[in-house]
Amino acid sequence: MAVVVLIPTFQRPETLSWSLQSVLLQDTQGIDFKEELRIIILNNDVLTKHLVEDAVKKTLGNAIKHRFKSVTIVHRDPPLLGIFNFYHGLADNTCDGDIAFLHGDDDIMLAGSLAKRYLAARQSNLAFQIAKATGKMFFFKEDGNIYLDSKRLTRDSNLSLNWRQATKDDLVDYSLPFVSAYSYKIGPEFWACYKQARKWADALSLEPKIRLPFLPFYMGLSAWINNQLTVIPEVLIRRGQLLQSRGLLPPRVVTEYANTGIILQTGLAVLNNEDLGSIAELDELRSSVKDATAPYLFFSLFRRDGVSLSQLKYLHRLTKIRWWSKDLLFKIIIGTGSTIFKSVCGINNLRNRLSGWGHRLSPEDFWILWKSKSY
Repeated sequence: MAVVVLIPTFQRPETLSWSLQSVLLQDTQGIDFKEELRIIILNNDVLTKHLVEDAVKKTLGNAIKHRFKSVTIVHRDPPLLGIFNFYHGLADNTCDGDIAFLHGDDDIMLAGSLAKRYLAARQSNLAFQIAKATGKMFFFKEDGNIYLDSKRLTRDSNLSLNWRQATKDDLVDYSLPFVSAYSYKIGPEFWACYKQARKWADALSLEPKIRLPFLPFYMGLSAWINNQLTVIPEVLIRRGQLLQSRGLLPPRVVTEYANTGIILQTGLAVLNNEDLGSIAELDELRSSVKDATAPYLFFSLFRRDGVSLSQLKYLHRLTKIRWWSKDLLFKIIIGTGSTIFKSVCGINNLRNRLSGWGHRLSPEDFWILWKSKSY
C-alpha cells in the first residue's frame, strides 16, 4: 500500500514550488514505514512544461532530506478538463487500500497535516476525511514571495488527533468544495461515492466545464449520505489566492466573478435534486450556499465558456432561486454593489499593493519559519 500526494497544476509554476515544498517538509512520523510515499505532479498545461520541471527541480534541490520514494511529473498532452486531471490522476496512480491526497498547486500543507490525515484514514477506515483550512495566503504573478494574512504559520507537530464521523453541522462549517481539505482511502466505497457524485453532476444539462468543477462538493455530500465522511477538527491546510498585477491599478483576483456565480449555482442545483432536495438536514447548507451565491447572480449574466441564456435560466430554475424574494433581492443588490465597488476600486487588494498583505516571506524565510520551534 502507498501514500500518494497528487498535485494538479495549471499555469502556476510560481506557486507550485511553495505547494510542493510544504509536502516535502511533512513530518512522516506515525506513517507506517512499510507505506510507500509518492508525490505526483499532474501538469495540465504542456506549454509550461519546462517551467514546471524547473520549479520541481529547484524545490527538490532545497529539500535535502525527505522520505518520499519518488517525485514524478505527468504532463497532460493534450490537456484534460481540469476536474478530470484530478480524478483521472487518482485512477491512474492509486490502488485499493492506498491513502491519497489531492493538493492544490497554490495551497500549503501545514505541519502535521499528512501524518494526522493518514492516521485518521487508517483508524476510521472510512473512504473520506476532511480537515479545516485556515486563512488565505496571497501570491503575486511573477513574484517569488508569499504574503500571509498573519505573521505566524499555524504549526502543531503533535500527532495526537481527534477524528469523528461527520454530522450535518460539519457540512456547513467545513469547506466541502475545497479539494485540498480532503484525503481519501481508495477502494470500492470511494469510487461508489465518486460515481454517485458524477451522476448528480451529469444530470445537469450544462457543459462539463460548467457542471463538473464542484465535483469535490458533490463527493463530500455523497460521502456524508453514505456514512463515509470523517472529520478531523483541526486546521491543517492554508489556502492560496493568486493575484495578478495591473500596472498602476490594484491587482485583481484571477477567478472571474461570472464563473464563480455559475459554479455556485450548479452546487445549489445539486443540493435541490431528487436525491438531496427532501433531506431536511441539508436545509442549512442550502441556505449557506444560496447566501454565498447571491452576490454573484448579477455577474453570472456575463457568462463565459458558452453558457447560453436559456441554460442560465434552466440553472436558475433548478436552484429554486427567486430573484424577487425580498431577502434575496436585498442580498443581490447590496452584495453586487459591494462586489463591483471593491473590484473597480480595488479596496480589498489595495492593502496587498501597499503593505504586502500583512507579512511577506521569501522561500528561505518560509523554510526557516517552518522548522523553527519558537514562534
